[in-house]
Amino acid sequence: MAAMTQSILVIDDERSFCDVVSEILDSYGYRVHQAYSAAQAEELLRSIHPDLMILDIMMPDVDGLTLIRRLRRDPAHTGTPIIVSSAKFLAEDRAAAMEAGANAYLSKPFSARDLKEAIDRLIADGSDARQSSGSMQTG
Repeated sequence: MAAMTQSILVIDDERSFCDVVSEILDSYGYRVHQAYSAAQAEELLRSIHPDLMILDIMMPDVDGLTLIRRLRRDPAHTGTPIIVSSAKFLAEDRAAAMEAGANAYLSKPFSARDLKEAIDRLIADGSDARQSSGSMQTG
């Protein structure tokens, strides 16, 4: 179970996806915040500092890759681990996410176990682990 101080921001324009992922994360003991757009995420990030972010690539207005690049330029979030969760599954999609600054990539749909393993690799020990397992790929 996660320390109650660990928080995760889920960013996806599909509210039902955010709700399901939030429920899973809550069951593991994480404090969860949700944003339904890049703009909402950027607004929320002015007041919170999550231990990890999970975000979609395909969002209206500002896509996830652009958001990742913005976050990586912001000193407050440069080192925050980011997991991309996307319906895109091609190798070039994964490569683009990693190049933008993502730490891990989960192709939708993914299991709660895959999600937990990715989170554990990235925040359990605070490392920037970049390995591959199942439907998860880290760069």
